[in-house]
Amino acid sequence: MKSVLDKNKKKEDEQLLKAKELKEKIESMKNDLVQLKKEKENILSDKNLVLEAKKKELDKKVDGVELEIMNNSYMINDVLKKVREIFKKTHVQYEYEEDLKPLLIRLQHININSDEIK
Repeated sequence: MKSVLDKNKKKEDEQLLKAKELKEKIESMKNDLVQLKKEKENILSDKNLVLEAKKKELDKKVDGVELEIMNNSYMINDVLKKVREIFKKTHVQYEYEEDLKPLLIRLQHININSDEIK
C-alpha cells in the first residue's frame, strides 16, 4: 500500500512539476508577448516619425520646386515683355519705313532726273 501511495505521490509530484513548468512557460510567453507589443508600438511610432520626416522633406522639396517654377515664370514673363517691346519698336519702325518708302522712291527719282539734267 505504501508503494501505491508512493507511486501516487510521485505521479502527483511529477504532475505538479509539469504544471509549474507549464505555468513558467506561460508566464514567459506572456512576458514575451508584452515585450513584442512594446516593440511593435516602438516600431509603429518610429515608422510614424520617419514618415513625418519624409513628409517634411518632401514638402521642402515641393516648396523649392514651386519657388523655382515661380522664378522661371517671372523670368519668362520678363523675356516676353522685352520681346513685345522689341516687336513694338520694330513694328513701328517698319510702319515708319512704309511711310517713308514713297518719299524714298521720289527722292531716288529726283536724283536720277537731276543726274540726267547735268
